[in-house]
Amino acid sequence: MNKFIGALLAVLLFSGLARAEKPVITFTTPTQLESAAARFFEDLYSEAFGRLGYGFKLLPRPTKRSLKDAESGEADGETARIDDPALEKQFPDLIRVDEPVGSMTLIVYTIDGPLRFDGWEDLSLLGKDDLVGYPRGILAIEQHAREFGHARVYITNSALQGCRMLTAGRLDYIISPRSLLRKLCSGSQGCDYSRLVEAGVLERIPTYPYLHRRHAALAPELARVLREMKADGAYRRIIQKWEKPSD
Repeated sequence: MNKFIGALLAVLLFSGLARAEKPVITFTTPTQLESAAARFFEDLYSEAFGRLGYGFKLLPRPTKRSLKDAESGEADGETARIDDPALEKQFPDLIRVDEPVGSMTLIVYTIDGPLRFDGWEDLSLLGKDDLVGYPRGILAIEQHAREFGHARVYITNSALQGCRMLTAGRLDYIISPRSLLRKLCSGSQGCDYSRLVEAGVLERIPTYPYLHRRHAALAPELARVLREMKADGAYRRIIQKWEKPSD
């Protein structure tokens, strides 16, 4: 009997050690951990990597540091970025996973500006008296910086700063991902989103996970699992639990 109990304890101890040694994939994210977007990513990737035999941990970082930490190998990847040749050139050790997890909608906001926009080409309507701001570190905006017509451009430290400057009358227009600005801005933070007027959509861009090059073999497997999750309803279930980061 004692031998049986000893053997049983040994099995339980071994299985506990095996669980403890489960490899963990870490992804950086430029969103705050308490945000709906971060919780969406945490649930999405926890399930996706769980199906592949990995644990998962989310690491919040500032926008540019998020990519740098993933590219340096400090983390194993990044939650969601657009498919941008400029990004891949700047961060050559990051590999795109070929399955989108959301999308980013870039919006021009104003309070009472008269202009309306339908695509990047309409930025040429901006005149020399127009003050336009956009947040530092968003490559999808930065690569169109030359299309701002004759406007005076102000690069803000964050989308929230741009919102505050817009509502204070220091800017005429700001450009930002809708989901980012909606989550950051509230009356208590000095920027009431309900005051903003959408002056037009510049672009809707799919976003993809990126893995560090050392996990290149894992990229097609993660893409396959994400497609499976969309097919079996897991992806939709997680979207319904948290807001989809695609607006």
